[in-house]
Amino acid sequence: MSENNRNLELLALEGIMSTKDGRSVVARLIEIAGTHSDTFNSDPYKHAFNAGKRSVGVWLESEVSTHFHGSYLLMLEEFQNE
Repeated sequence: MSENNRNLELLALEGIMSTKDGRSVVARLIEIAGTHSDTFNSDPYKHAFNAGKRSVGVWLESEVSTHFHGSYLLMLEEFQNE
């Protein structure tokens, strides 16, 4: 990814994290991805699927917690209250 594309990606995430609705969507995506859940399944195909979903969630959570820490903490607070 070029530096320009990366900057555009971060600007988009900043816009998303700057609104309550955006933070709600990000929190829901992280939850759906199973970021804080065990991915193990005795069926190797289900396990691989779960691990893939979790990987995307871990990436998203890492991006928002690293680059938009204040908004991330606000998102956690808002999501807990729902």
